[in-house]
Amino acid sequence: MGKDSLPLQLFRLKFLSEPRAGQGLLLFTQPAYNASIFENSATRTYTRSEVKMGIILAPPRSLDIKYSVASGDNEGIFQAEAFIMGDFCFLRVRTNGGSGATLNREVQDNYTLTVKASAQGGLEALATIYIKVLDTNDLRPLFSPTSYSFVVPETAPLGASIGRVTATDADVGSNGEFYYFFRINGVVTLTGQPRVDKEERFELEVQVVDRGMKLYGNNGISSTARLILVVQRVNEFNPVLSAVAVVPSWTDKDPVYAVVTVEDKDEGVSGEIEWVSIIEGDPLEQFVVDRSPAGNEYRVRTSEIFDWDTFPYGCNITFQAKDRGIPPKFSNTQVVQLLVTKPDPVLGNFEKDVYVVKLSEVAPPGTIVEVVKISPASLSVNYSFSGLSDPTYFDMNPLTGVIMTSRHLTRISQDCMEMDVVDTISQRRARVKITIEDANDNSPVFNRPFYDVAINESLPVGTVVM
Repeated sequence: MGKDSLPLQLFRLKFLSEPRAGQGLLLFTQPAYNASIFENSATRTYTRSEVKMGIILAPPRSLDIKYSVASGDNEGIFQAEAFIMGDFCFLRVRTNGGSGATLNREVQDNYTLTVKASAQGGLEALATIYIKVLDTNDLRPLFSPTSYSFVVPETAPLGASIGRVTATDADVGSNGEFYYFFRINGVVTLTGQPRVDKEERFELEVQVVDRGMKLYGNNGISSTARLILVVQRVNEFNPVLSAVAVVPSWTDKDPVYAVVTVEDKDEGVSGEIEWVSIIEGDPLEQFVVDRSPAGNEYRVRTSEIFDWDTFPYGCNITFQAKDRGIPPKFSNTQVVQLLVTKPDPVLGNFEKDVYVVKLSEVAPPGTIVEVVKISPASLSVNYSFSGLSDPTYFDMNPLTGVIMTSRHLTRISQDCMEMDVVDTISQRRARVKITIEDANDNSPVFNRPFYDVAINESLPVGTVVM
């Protein structure tokens, strides 16, 4: 290898080994140096450099060199000083406590200083010092936010991720890495099966600790966050619907045409039925679904008078149920054919053609006189007094045929009363004969207030005086 191809480093070593004083020059060993120092360093802490910083002294080594920071340190944090050992004037850069400023890597992580070397005779030289501020574990990791709330489904499998908590640390390297307690990586996982009926809410405390060496001992490098876990009842099962048509009782004023039962295996609100509805087959909304007082049984009735003669083939009604779970679930659908045939009308008559009744004249108003009715019972009746009767003292219930007094009977002059009753629907008629019986309701009264009688004193005993 020729001389021209020698590495630049060899040339530099050779050049720097030459004496300087005789040339009347000041030259740093390098135009720029790299140094480092930890943040929060105390006063008079020196920076560290992998190479010697400074100027080589040539014989007779009589130069008095002084170092100063020319630029790059507006806050006056650093101070340059000289230290001579042998033929070398070391440049040492240390912290200066006089300014009150401190090194904070999170605020400024590097400085570029220009250091000036001065000696007698007006000699000067400049060098650049690149100072890297090293991190110390002076900041604790912080949760953001400091409170978390997660909903845990009751049926969540073991090991499922429930939620994630996050923390940040302004430190770098291992000082900025941290552990979560009670779980690594900030992911909260399920280790047991939660049950709403045992405990609906868990309040935990999560701690984050960084991995760096503790600057202030074992305390103060961790943070905590509040974690609230709410166990949510899961709507696991769909309701099961079953509907069956029934033959209505025509003697019932509000007949039932179908019975629907619904079962849901869920517990709590999820097992409650919100509604059972007719979803098809009743566009005119002529049917209603009423819930029974007990259990999940529902009865289907008509909302108004229904003309079954217009539906010779019946009605196909589709039912479905919905529970109260979150999210809600729907039952199966079921179609029920409501095929109703009205019974042939049966013509009936009053049980008696003539009802004979005895009634005391002192009977109070509201006294039941007689009950008239048609037998066999008709689907609909409307009992009333005939227009030729005089029901001044009596009232009649048009549905039950009960005849009652409406006022006192003492003023009735006749001893016997007759009246006709009629069912206005079938036009069947009957007669009611009422005999008013006298009651001992009057006190005896003398015909005259006084009597004046003259008698002979010789009348024998037993003679009628008057």
